[in-house]
Amino acid sequence: MELEIIRKNIQEIDTEIIELISKRLAFIPIISQTKRAKKITTFQAEREKQMYQRYWNLAVKHKINPELIRQVFDLIMTESRKLQLELLNDE
Repeated sequence: MELEIIRKNIQEIDTEIIELISKRLAFIPIISQTKRAKKITTFQAEREKQMYQRYWNLAVKHKINPELIRQVFDLIMTESRKLQLELLNDE
């Protein structure tokens, strides 16, 4: 396979990753409203622990370095918490 074709495929995958992150973050307003209504804190240690375990297992299953996946989701979840707090402070 030629380098340009490989690069094009990677670029398409990168676009999909960004679109999926956008879809995930689009749930933040709903999550914030639900947590506020149910008086649930933004950060839930046990829930995050379960999620990270799931991500770790999926990484292993797909033969991806679990530490890489942990770092990716650290960034995503940090941004998610930040956006939730911003929404809660604006209301």
